[in-house]
Amino acid sequence: METSKVVPSKYQELFNDLASRGWTVKGLTARTTDLTLIDYHKLPGYSSSMIREIDRSPLHARTSKDTFVPSPATDLGTAFHAAWLEQELFQKHYIPCPAEYSDRRKKDYKDWAKLQDPAKEILPYKTSIDIHGMMEAAKQNKAICDLTKRSIVEESIFWIDQKTGLLCKSRADMVSEGKGEIVTDIKTTRDASFYKFRKSYEDMKYYVQAAMQREAVAITRGPAKRTNYVFAIESSAPYGNTLYPVDEEYMQLGHRLLRAALSRIAECEAINIWPGYDEITEHGLYPSSWLK
Repeated sequence: METSKVVPSKYQELFNDLASRGWTVKGLTARTTDLTLIDYHKLPGYSSSMIREIDRSPLHARTSKDTFVPSPATDLGTAFHAAWLEQELFQKHYIPCPAEYSDRRKKDYKDWAKLQDPAKEILPYKTSIDIHGMMEAAKQNKAICDLTKRSIVEESIFWIDQKTGLLCKSRADMVSEGKGEIVTDIKTTRDASFYKFRKSYEDMKYYVQAAMQREAVAITRGPAKRTNYVFAIESSAPYGNTLYPVDEEYMQLGHRLLRAALSRIAECEAINIWPGYDEITEHGLYPSSWLK
């Protein structure tokens, strides 16, 4: 049977520091809505993206810690999150590129770019068009609009997992207030249709992320009836989108995998050994059934 672990003093120091920054700290939990995504990744703690890497190997989980490698897809997703959830933050950090400077290879673009605020990120023209299109399309979805209006957005939560003593962190896009709380994740995708999106949802093990988000909310808000939703929105025209309720079977599966992953990470931390792939696997490569 798992028992509560002794909390390292370094974590107590961290929570004391977060309290001094104005975070809401209660015991060994801390939360704030005043934290950028980049700073969230810089702070210590096991996030769902790291925990999901345990399926590859403990070594992959360890080396993914505290890293955030932007890509065109993540840049678009991050920018849309800011535009939809935190418009002031979007205006503070981004500069949409106007049509007349769409070709970044030309001198007029370079001259224009030099005049912009160096502290802000210039969004490529195509990205700017897509962000605008996604915003307009999302505004036509009454369900996500209503849910956004009654939700706390981008709340970062840090806590000590009582069964393993690990420092964990989670950042739900939206958590509704009032009875019957809804935890909502926003996912940009190439295809939001049911079968395509379900495949990507399972490939990325987003149900583990959903389970961790729900656990984080329960720790800070207490027990309550909660459901999870995913707002899937396509990143290219016509920017189709829909709000998917997450079935409780996904949540139960995510919770089981989350607990197993945290237990394994705790074991690796205790002995400071993080195995990777086996030198040679017992199963050779063989063709998939659909190839035969």
